[in-house]
Amino acid sequence: MKMLRAVFIIVACLWAGKGLVALLPVPIPGSIIGMLLLFLLLSSKLVKADWVMPFSAPLIRHMTLLFIPAGVGLMNYLDVIKAHGLVLVGACFFSTLLVLITIGRWHDRQGGRRGD
Repeated sequence: MKMLRAVFIIVACLWAGKGLVALLPVPIPGSIIGMLLLFLLLSSKLVKADWVMPFSAPLIRHMTLLFIPAGVGLMNYLDVIKAHGLVLVGACFFSTLLVLITIGRWHDRQGGRRGD
């Protein structure tokens, strides 16, 4: 019964996200909006983490397997990667650097200390 509840909550968030994308002109995939909805429900404590854990824990444990289809899908775009590889690597590098700087500054503003 716990597994059924966990599946229902996660799938309901996914469907709600896809429904919002169908209704609203947003350029964000429905699955991302569904994850944001699940995050908001968990953050507001409307949904307890224990409720989704029976389904999410195995997914997280086997997450590496879920990257295989994405990696295989990249093979369809090898010509694009060859043509724009340096730009892609640069974009990945600078976006990661931007995230690290932003998180570091946010942590400092929150009163963080070294060694926390």
